[in-house]
Amino acid sequence: MPPDFGYRPLALILVLGLSRSLCGQALPAPEPGVERETLIKSALESYDRARARDDRSEARVHLLRVLEEAPDSESALRGLLEVSTDDRDFVTLVAHLYARTAIDDRGRIKIDGKHRKLFPKDDGWPIRLAEGRAAALREWESFLEREKKRLAKTGAAGLALRNAAPLIRDLLRESPAYQAARSHDLEELLVPSPTDDRALLAEIESLMGQALAAGRYGIALRAALCLQGLHRQAGQSDLEGPPAPKLDAGQAQSAASAIARARAALAAEPLTVETMEAMTPEEREAFTAAHVDPTNPGVAVSPNGLYRVETICGFETLLGVASTVEFHHRRLAGWYGVDPFEGTPGLVRVVPEAHGLEAEGSPYWWAGGFQGGNVTTLKFAVGNIEGLGHTLTHELTHRFDGVLFPFQPSWVVEGKASWTGGAYAATTDESFVDNHASYGTIETALIKGYGRVDNLEKLIEGTIEDYRDNYTAGYALYVFLRTWEVEGNAIYAERLLDYLKGAMKGRRAPKKWFVDRFCDGKDGRPEGFEAFATDFAAFLKGFHWLSRADWIARYVGRPGKRPRSEWVYDRPTWTFARHRAEPFFGQDQLRVAGLLMNEVGETEGAIRLLFRSLELDEWDRGVVATLTGLLRQKNRLDEAWWLLAEDARRDADWADPLEPAPFVKTLPKTKKLLEDLASAAADYRKGGLRVLESRLVSEQRRLARVLGLPLMRYEADALTADASGPLFDPPKRRLDFFGWAEDRLTDHDEHRVADLWFVDEAGGDLHVGRNKPREGTGQLDARAHKRHSYVRTKDWQDAGRYRIEGRVAFTTSYVSGTIVLGHARRDRNVRFSFNAGDYMYAIGQKEEKPKFESLSWSLGGLRDRDGGLPGANPGGRFEFKGAQPSFKFILEVDGARAHAFIENRWVGTYHTVDGQPIEGYVGFGSTFGAFKLQGATVTRLDRAAEAGVRGLGPEGLDLTRDGQDLEATLRNRDVRGMPRVGGGLVVAWIPRTLTKDDELDVDDIIGSARFALRGIRDGLEDHRLPQELALALPADLPEEDRLALAEEFGSEGHPLRVLVHHRKHYIFDLKRPNMPHEPMPVLMYVDPHAVLRICEIYAVGRRGIPERLAHWGRVFRPL
Repeated sequence: MPPDFGYRPLALILVLGLSRSLCGQALPAPEPGVERETLIKSALESYDRARARDDRSEARVHLLRVLEEAPDSESALRGLLEVSTDDRDFVTLVAHLYARTAIDDRGRIKIDGKHRKLFPKDDGWPIRLAEGRAAALREWESFLEREKKRLAKTGAAGLALRNAAPLIRDLLRESPAYQAARSHDLEELLVPSPTDDRALLAEIESLMGQALAAGRYGIALRAALCLQGLHRQAGQSDLEGPPAPKLDAGQAQSAASAIARARAALAAEPLTVETMEAMTPEEREAFTAAHVDPTNPGVAVSPNGLYRVETICGFETLLGVASTVEFHHRRLAGWYGVDPFEGTPGLVRVVPEAHGLEAEGSPYWWAGGFQGGNVTTLKFAVGNIEGLGHTLTHELTHRFDGVLFPFQPSWVVEGKASWTGGAYAATTDESFVDNHASYGTIETALIKGYGRVDNLEKLIEGTIEDYRDNYTAGYALYVFLRTWEVEGNAIYAERLLDYLKGAMKGRRAPKKWFVDRFCDGKDGRPEGFEAFATDFAAFLKGFHWLSRADWIARYVGRPGKRPRSEWVYDRPTWTFARHRAEPFFGQDQLRVAGLLMNEVGETEGAIRLLFRSLELDEWDRGVVATLTGLLRQKNRLDEAWWLLAEDARRDADWADPLEPAPFVKTLPKTKKLLEDLASAAADYRKGGLRVLESRLVSEQRRLARVLGLPLMRYEADALTADASGPLFDPPKRRLDFFGWAEDRLTDHDEHRVADLWFVDEAGGDLHVGRNKPREGTGQLDARAHKRHSYVRTKDWQDAGRYRIEGRVAFTTSYVSGTIVLGHARRDRNVRFSFNAGDYMYAIGQKEEKPKFESLSWSLGGLRDRDGGLPGANPGGRFEFKGAQPSFKFILEVDGARAHAFIENRWVGTYHTVDGQPIEGYVGFGSTFGAFKLQGATVTRLDRAAEAGVRGLGPEGLDLTRDGQDLEATLRNRDVRGMPRVGGGLVVAWIPRTLTKDDELDVDDIIGSARFALRGIRDGLEDHRLPQELALALPADLPEEDRLALAEEFGSEGHPLRVLVHHRKHYIFDLKRPNMPHEPMPVLMYVDPHAVLRICEIYAVGRRGIPERLAHWGRVFRPL
């Protein structure tokens, strides 16, 4: 996504990291609710008083406070020069800042002569480096203009611009006048030119046609599925992003025809359930691996031949559906009183991702399945067969209705299927629970307003705005008509059957057909539609949780106890996809098509499609590897370099430098800046300015890494300087520095109210969930409402380390809100969600005011698989030390990690499941009630991170050195010194124990290792986990003992990885209740990105592995 170069006069993002004074004194935090002008005036007055006392340290603190509000303040910069002449490091640092601030709108430096005299004597580096940065920026502008035009022809322009954008932002950040002059042009520069996606579809259609003509039905099928999926996307009324191109309807028809023809040619003989059940575990795993392609799905037949099942999800899915589908069919046949499909078997097709549903012809992006004739198509991911059965029942209901009651209105179609899908408990249940009613579903229909005459009329006539309301309002209406009684008589049930049988007659006048059947004033039925609507509204209100009627006792909310069902561990079902939202045109489908083009040797087409897919989809290292190979094959080395450079930039650990950029010779001014940074760092080293030296080394390394050039090394003594102090990174700046922008956010749209936010003009606080100042006394509104709002920053936070902090103050008696990190798209971000207060008081059902003594919170990244992995999305309840209607938060992002702090206490860490960094806008949303954001700031900490300085978050387990972090702070953190292994590693960590004489207890360590390895290896075999086993031993254990263990427990097929750790402290608190008295081995699961996910004490003598660890291992097992 292109950056927003919004600019406000007299605003500059400082390069100086001045989070505390030189004397170690903490800078005062912004005061919530106080005018900025007042803050600046107060700081300047305090500065004058400090100057009068000749207290230079305090004077600097107040000037830095001024710069936090107005970082280009010439008076503050001049004052800093004047009060820092006694500190060579600091005055030189200020000189560098002043020089960069002084770059004008033409890229020239203008400094007042009087102020220039305050610069350190005989030091030309501040001005020289500032001029070098301006020259490098101009050079990059010209270079990218040429690259954009050249690469637009190949499809690589978007990639190059995305990779260069962080560099441009970094070079711009410290020169406000130049930024103001160039921001608009640069914003346009960094947006790739529109692409003609129709040309891409033509290539896919051509491949499909050629493959069909040649009898290559597998290729034809895959191309046709992509083409059909693209047409389905184009037909979505709520498609995201630019409008889809106008497509030829004949192209969609050709795709559908090709799919049918190819599948007929490729149809395989199905397996029986008995044959599948007889397969060995090895055969089952091999089966899954062999049937992940739609041209060769796994195929089985249900026990009595009623259904053929096809899936690319895997063995467990195929067996589960084939062995249970007839239960659902027979239950429906019994309920309908007839089986209309004797001799006509059905087909159930199951896919693991939403784009697979699109390719099969799904009409809606949000659908979990759809029915077409005798073909039932379902999406199944991160779930179990019992759960899938309810979706299957829903869709099979459509199959029955299509034959028995054709042409039903949509509210009946979905309402009835929603009822059957929930009206039983277990797959083996022979019948539905006739008096089942979902209280929550009916209540939702009330909340959505379907107790009103106008909305009910729209529902019946099929003119509602959101088709999905048929699932709730249609459900409620169906249950009402089917079950409502007056004096013991079901007054609508018989008429309902007549209504359904004659649905064809009512298509032209649906309301009249409805009124004639249900509003005739006979047998207890109301007369007229308005009277019916009144009765229906009363029915809905009877299910509201605050006013449930006595008569709902006739209904059963739960149809019985649902049996426990095990997870399905088929690899394709554990997708990395985010929660589904409205797609962009081409999303996923172009990637699949590009990979297909590569397989058939259509290199140019593959390159174009895969480049386009990288603009639409989340970063995929498999695609990167394929595309890199194709580009090198075509000798397009500069495009291959851009691709690898972006891949390296996105690596949370910043991999080793790339090869030098092939175009680096065309950037002489940038190379000169790198040389000058190195020379300046060397000069400052000679002069004893160690902190400044290290900071310039960090700058050189960050810039050199972008171009794949050699990185400077930090000198050991230079790093002893305070790299975490004020001389390394930019200071905090107000988060609203560039202003706010209202935006959309998934789960914040249904009840969205436009402009439901404002900025307090006096103090600059952001109010979310209200659009004007509250009236009345006190701090809280007694009532709160369910309304959605979302607002985000205008400036993009690039990958790296940055810290967002502030205070959230509740302004209603109950609040449910979220803080969004890395907003790359409305459906791609990380969220820190919270709620506090008293819901019952907020809706007027309680008299006692809320005390705000605690806060519920969660942290997650919207990934489907995260919900099925315990601990992946941390959350909990935070207890305040008393009543307080606000909380301080700190969210520190460090690459792929987000650390959450409440009231300065760490509460949890989230790590992206695919290792991708968290980058994007920062936002604030409310779903219930309102809050205000006070004193919010952002601090970039990239230079300190580059220098190896740890952030605020827990350090994580480090095999290379000792530490005192405990197990809770180690989870979801990288393990330093741990290799990255596909499928992850199961690790036995053996603590360092001592004898009574404080010597290394070799015998105890070896014995613990042997016991642990035997028990863990048994557990891996019991759970059939293919992960490698690693043993982490104390580093000072003699090498011969380590080698002996490796030989004893390793084998040719499954070698034992032996690692060493330097930790002397145990990683569990033995003082906790029910803990052992002495350190014991620890069992860990470390995922493929070397992130610790599970950590448990493994008592000596134990056998097997805990279920939680086995679960993670099964999910991440390699194919």
